[in-house]
Amino acid sequence: LISNPPYGVRLDADHQLYQELGAAVRRLQGWRVCLLTGNPQLMKYIPIRPLAEHPLKNGNIDCRLLVYEC
Repeated sequence: LISNPPYGVRLDADHQLYQELGAAVRRLQGWRVCLLTGNPQLMKYIPIRPLAEHPLKNGNIDCRLLVYEC
């Protein structure tokens, strides 16, 4: 699963969405989940530690590609 959820630059960060995303990750056993985010707060909603974090740019926005093994 790959997602680029809103993180508060062009679109508002939606904390309800982050909570729902964290709940969905719990149900994805055996999946690899990759999240592109410019909001470090997103990580607190995901119930597992990322397998990898890749810093990158989305235009001029500092972001991270977070990779999870569920």
